[in-house]
Amino acid sequence: MSISQATQQVIEEVVEEQLSDESVFTALNISREVQKRGIRERHCNMRDHIHNSIGNLNVYHVKTLVNMKDGNQVFVYHMPCDDPIDFLDNITVGKNNSNPASSQGSTQTSAKTPAQAASPASTQASGTVSPDNRGRVCISASDLRSIGLEPGDKVSVSSHPSVDLVKVSSYSSGSGKLYVVDRSGNVRIARRVLDSAGIADANVTVSVIGNNIAVEG
Repeated sequence: MSISQATQQVIEEVVEEQLSDESVFTALNISREVQKRGIRERHCNMRDHIHNSIGNLNVYHVKTLVNMKDGNQVFVYHMPCDDPIDFLDNITVGKNNSNPASSQGSTQTSAKTPAQAASPASTQASGTVSPDNRGRVCISASDLRSIGLEPGDKVSVSSHPSVDLVKVSSYSSGSGKLYVVDRSGNVRIARRVLDSAGIADANVTVSVIGNNIAVEG
């Protein structure tokens, strides 16, 4: 079922807040916060957009599938340094949620061990990059190759002003601004994109984090 543009916007606002706070959360936690902000929509209708938004905006969080004591399963989003089992009292799952893709909306928190954990996002050594004379930041061919991108590939570049960060990743429809890796294997991020993320015209830090590249002021 499709949801309104207004609902999508509130979902994305809540997701970005949770990610910037380095929170431990589930899709149902997002739904409930969205509903608190006046959106009258069922969780099952918002769930897919919530997971898509997390995928589009996320840089640092990993996703772990957790088995609950009653047989339910739930995807938990958390920082690599966190064990979701330590946050069971805060994990909210849907009733009869034996399949994590079919959450319906009541609260149960009697949970046990992780079923399968996503590997923590590895971070390569950060590098310092100076903007060029037009204020652009060049993402190097070596960094782009490390996330599987070659000349001619489409790239998604998205701004996240709440955390002063620009995320670079493989392009997916509707996710960020579309760039193309140039013939030299580089991508030059425009000054207006960096400005929209609150990154000043000064040296920036570029890090490869899992399948993403983070540019931070």
